[in-house]
Amino acid sequence: MRVLLVEDDPTIAIFVRKGLEQAGFAMDHADNGETGLHLALGEPYDVAIIDLMLPKLDGLGLIAELRRHRKDLPVIILSAKRSVADRVKGLQTGSDDYLVKPFAFAELLARVQALIRRSSGAPHPTRALRALRPGRRLIHTVRTITDTGNVQARMPALAPCSGMSKEIRKTRTLKNPKD
Repeated sequence: MRVLLVEDDPTIAIFVRKGLEQAGFAMDHADNGETGLHLALGEPYDVAIIDLMLPKLDGLGLIAELRRHRKDLPVIILSAKRSVADRVKGLQTGSDDYLVKPFAFAELLARVQALIRRSSGAPHPTRALRALRPGRRLIHTVRTITDTGNVQARMPALAPCSGMSKEIRKTRTLKNPKD
């Protein structure tokens, strides 16, 4: 399962990314709305998690553009905007769910799994990951797209399922976001 995270706060991005990686998801991260839109339109994702207050293109604009391009990607808004009017506007713009910061990671994970389950028709989106026993390995890759358009890619690495976040991975910067 592949998730796009569009979040400009590095602390929140790292927290969400690590948690979803440990749950077995492949992650791409964009730190602004324009790059997030570019990725969402050009890459296949199972779900997108989008902040509202983003540089270059705000979250509502990003979601509106996705829907204008008839992209049916499931979207969760993750925002500090907590008023009822903000939540209603986010859902009416085309988001499938809305979670207010601060949030419990377990709730975000459950919402991601529920959206994937509903959109894919699968009974449980993480069943295959649960089948991995301790000591088995799985391949796992993370890409972060910077605001300059460079891709900061973490090389695919084999890591024990029980301690993926503790593994040290080599990092390189690619010049072309399509690499």
